[in-house]
Amino acid sequence: MNQILLVTIDTLRADRLGCSGWHRATSPALDRLAAESVTFDWALSPASYTGPAHYSLMTARYPSFHGVQFRNCRLALDRCDDTTLAQVLAKAGYATGAFVSASVLGLRNLRPMAKGFHTYDDRMTRHESNRPAELRRLAADTNAAALAWIQKHRTEPFFCWIHLMDIHGPYEAPEPRGGQFLGEVMGKEPWVLEAVKDGELGGIPEYQLLNILRAPDGSVLDYERNYNYYAARYDGGIRYVDACFGQLLDELGRLGIYDQLLVVVTSDHGEALGENGVFFFHSLTVSMDQIRVPLLVRLPESMLSGASRPRVREDAPIGVQVSTLDIAPTLLDFL
Repeated sequence: MNQILLVTIDTLRADRLGCSGWHRATSPALDRLAAESVTFDWALSPASYTGPAHYSLMTARYPSFHGVQFRNCRLALDRCDDTTLAQVLAKAGYATGAFVSASVLGLRNLRPMAKGFHTYDDRMTRHESNRPAELRRLAADTNAAALAWIQKHRTEPFFCWIHLMDIHGPYEAPEPRGGQFLGEVMGKEPWVLEAVKDGELGGIPEYQLLNILRAPDGSVLDYERNYNYYAARYDGGIRYVDACFGQLLDELGRLGIYDQLLVVVTSDHGEALGENGVFFFHSLTVSMDQIRVPLLVRLPESMLSGASRPRVREDAPIGVQVSTLDIAPTLLDFL
């Protein structure tokens, strides 16, 4: 085994997948992967914000040690001197490539994330609707860039990290997947919420507002207030990313390398959907809604040594608490 694919799906709650018991068909591709993977019911991220959570994953260090994107009063704590998983693998002769889908992980905002990656692709293609300075890339475009790189390195040892951002708010994943579950909430009694400042409790954060009607000066005149609408759009974002993920796995199969890949899928953090009065937001706390994430580890055929591939229907997911901090050292143990 000398080829590793790490996929981090931003803002994905563990309990919103079919393999976790969610009632909507949000994740058929991920469910199929889970059926042949080691799955963890209680995987926790050490942070509920994208930058520090990812840097912790890559370094096996808590944010209080690496300090990325945290501040003490007015002084930045960023030390960023930890060795990353990519650095270890690059030194061992692996080709290393990263493909990120949000400017928060881009070189301009978080250059230390690129340590050890021979290729760090942070080319963004679109703006957030409510925060134009925040840049994004659709999962389909990120996957296409990653697949071109994998095709080039398919005969070498490689470590490929793909970061997908489309579940993150505003919940505007492309149609038809983005609005796939809206029919389930139309006609139901609405749960009306008002807008609040980002980070405040009790309402819809301003950056999340959908169906906005603006005045000529750009001020907001009206917007969608139904909780059910936003929750369905969140699930629609999962369905869109899942479809793109399924296409990625299909392409890896056509390249003839899927069976020998070690595949790890997880998230950086979850999303509050009303817990503790927090709606459609994260980074406020380390409560379960914001830090409990999926963790699927699919072993390559070469590591099974004739043993049966684990099946989620036959063997219960692992119920002990683990952390995304464990991913990097576990991969190095495998190697």
